[in-house]
Amino acid sequence: GTRQEAERAYERGPGRVVRAAPGPGIRVPAAPRERRGVIEDSLCVDAACSRNPGPVEYQCVRTGSGEPVFSRGPYEGGTNNAGEFLAIVDALRHCVAESLTLPIYSDSRTALSWVKRKQCKSALLEPGGPETEIVRLLRDAEGWLQGRRTANTLLKWETDKWGEIPADYGRK
Repeated sequence: GTRQEAERAYERGPGRVVRAAPGPGIRVPAAPRERRGVIEDSLCVDAACSRNPGPVEYQCVRTGSGEPVFSRGPYEGGTNNAGEFLAIVDALRHCVAESLTLPIYSDSRTALSWVKRKQCKSALLEPGGPETEIVRLLRDAEGWLQGRRTANTLLKWETDKWGEIPADYGRK
């Protein structure tokens, strides 16, 4: 909240949480919720897009530890749904390459349905649109999914029960 509070927290050292009263423009994160029912030995993905369309980036982390697995972007002219779709597909690709059968969580119903149908329904892929890097990535992801079965279970992250997905960018 203030420089003085920050200095006191710094003096206490790492691992100590100090909650200050929120000031203007300061977001105090909510206390973590109990995540009963979450499979901790899994991966989770999330995307962030500042405009629609706009620069989009996405990442994958280990659910239990928050350890980063990969991060991609930003790619210009994307959408949040397109980023979520690419994140799931790249997590599947990572699992295939590493022979992992971990479940994969996403908080995007739309992206999960696109992956299950093996088709991205984004307006970015409409005929006659520009052939941007994000469009090439989406087409490549669709192609990778065609005729492929993976051993990974795709799961919906229940934000209402468990709070933000561990891969969240925290920019809301």
